[in-house]
Amino acid sequence: MDISLIDSLASKFLALAKKKPWTSFEIEHREKIWKGVGGSVTDCMKKMKGKVKSPGAFCASLERSITKKKAIAKKKDEFKKYRRKDIAELRPYMPGEKLSKRISISAADKDAGSPKEGDMIARNPKNHDDQWLVAYEYFTNNFEPIE
Repeated sequence: MDISLIDSLASKFLALAKKKPWTSFEIEHREKIWKGVGGSVTDCMKKMKGKVKSPGAFCASLERSITKKKAIAKKKDEFKKYRRKDIAELRPYMPGEKLSKRISISAADKDAGSPKEGDMIARNPKNHDDQWLVAYEYFTNNFEPIE
């Protein structure tokens, strides 16, 4: 990467960084700057010496912001399988029923036309105010009545 481009990006970045936290910058922009300054704290400090007040703090902060953002993104996408430990409490949704605003309905279920006949309303057995809609297909694939 051209050093003049790095200088330009770093200058713009620093000017904005005085007004906003690192987290307000898109990860792609931070990664471009990081690669442009060498991709390590040591290389970054060498390139930023004389350009910023504290090259060590600047470079370490930039590196942490990228590492932390990537870790959060990775965890957000790591779904694991879990088996329920407790018995679920559900009741049928009645077509035309006016649902309380306290009953959560996911965007995906709303997009699929819920609430609709066959859907179920679940509640937390320990907090009956905590309720949510369970779509018919999910319900029939994952629940069975207890006799």
